[in-house]
Amino acid sequence: MVSSTICFISKLKSDEFNIVKYTLKKIKSKEIEDLYKELKEIKSVGDKIASFFLREVVCIWNLESKIDECQQIYLQPIDTWVEKILEKIEIDKGKNGKKKLI
Repeated sequence: MVSSTICFISKLKSDEFNIVKYTLKKIKSKEIEDLYKELKEIKSVGDKIASFFLREVVCIWNLESKIDECQQIYLQPIDTWVEKILEKIEIDKGKNGKKKLI
């Protein structure tokens, strides 16, 4: 995880290798979904850790007003086992059978 994180940070040349500055810039420009996906590319960072990190940055810097309603799902850490159970009992499907955000 450490080497994967260092590789991720090394790509942030425009932000002086600062993951927090990079995150703040992405949040302020409404690119949370892209950032969430980028964070998950770091080895051992999954849905829950990415959400925890984003949620904490948003809270610490009072950026709640920058988060659209549809982007809030990326700030809600959901345990992997809870998610698997929801999928198994199909709670996350709408009337048309397509997946929807919980």
